[in-house]
Amino acid sequence: MTDTKSLEATSLEHKKFQLEYLRDHWDQHIKNINYLLIAHSATLVGCLSTLKDYNATPQLKGIGVLILISCIGLISAAIAHGLISYSRSIQQNEIVHSTALGSADEVVNPSLIAMLLSLICFLSSLVIVAYRFSFL
Repeated sequence: MTDTKSLEATSLEHKKFQLEYLRDHWDQHIKNINYLLIAHSATLVGCLSTLKDYNATPQLKGIGVLILISCIGLISAAIAHGLISYSRSIQQNEIVHSTALGSADEVVNPSLIAMLLSLICFLSSLVIVAYRFSFL
């Protein structure tokens, strides 16, 4: 009986270690996605606030491209956030219930693609802003 209790305690400690590792791992991904969400939102708010003065300052032609890129980046960051949260819950359920409910690897690849798309959109919007305002 004591062997089974010690085995269960060791198994429980191993599960706690795995859950802590997963928490740290996925928290880093979610922090990165949150930074992209904040950056795209700030860019979009900045663009929309300049639109209210668009009639007075016509030199801001082409701001629609920046708004479009920010929206695409915001959407892809939101998709990546949802996919990462979903894959995190899949892996936590696998550890807690000791069963394979599904593969989180099937979800991680699309989330990384969405995160990469969001990052590319953010960087391209920065290049557009730098190019547009470098001649002022």
